[in-house]
Amino acid sequence: MSSDDYIEVRENEQGEYDVSNKFVDGGLIEKIGHFTNLRDAMISAEDYQRKAEVPTEYGITFLPYSKEEDSLK
Repeated sequence: MSSDDYIEVRENEQGEYDVSNKFVDGGLIEKIGHFTNLRDAMISAEDYQRKAEVPTEYGITFLPYSKEEDSLK
């Protein structure tokens, strides 16, 4: 990971979670996984961050599901 990326944990409408490594200014670097519970998603995000050669400066961002955001798609 570099200083211009972060790990995103995004909740979907089913209450499940997608974990991805993304660029700060937009764009997917790597899809880390899909999880049915927040605990497993956060553990995966933490493991991914810990194993990265370069520590991330922006850390892990959690985005809870929002109906407003869903309607923008």
